[in-house]
Amino acid sequence: MPRLLPTNLQMLALIEFFAKPKAQSYQQCMLSGIWLGVAISAIATLLALICFGFSQLVSDRVAAPTEAVTLSLIDIAGYILAAPVIETLLLTACLGAIERLGRSVQIACIVMAALAATLHSLMDPLRFLPMFSSFYLFSLNYFTWRNGLKYGGFLAALVPHIVLNAVAMTLVTFS
Repeated sequence: MPRLLPTNLQMLALIEFFAKPKAQSYQQCMLSGIWLGVAISAIATLLALICFGFSQLVSDRVAAPTEAVTLSLIDIAGYILAAPVIETLLLTACLGAIERLGRSVQIACIVMAALAATLHSLMDPLRFLPMFSSFYLFSLNYFTWRNGLKYGGFLAALVPHIVLNAVAMTLVTFS
């Protein structure tokens, strides 16, 4: 008569098979990270568009700006491409310098996020916390992906920065 219940060794083998982390290649990790970034960016974009739509519903209650903002294609390209490239170059250089001083990765991320958020929120202090969280994540992306591809850390910090600026410029341009 066959056994219906597994033996202890079979149960241990099953637990070990499912609980043991699988070794993944660098390419698999990179692809899963890219898809996770795309999913997070899509969710953030969807939330931004929902907020934008809600603001349009209540726009008759909100005072309109006195002067319309007009942006050329060169301005938009500068905000979406040039500014993130320059800022990410500065960010990665400063993160490397702070790390070489013997500070931990977390301290380097917090210091750079605070500095970048302060500079980005000089005109509007309410933007400090969103900027801090964004630059903290950019910094963590840099440290997470810097070993592997030649420019992996730089690209991991740059791509979400470009996506974030593109969403912001879309909302500013079409509002």
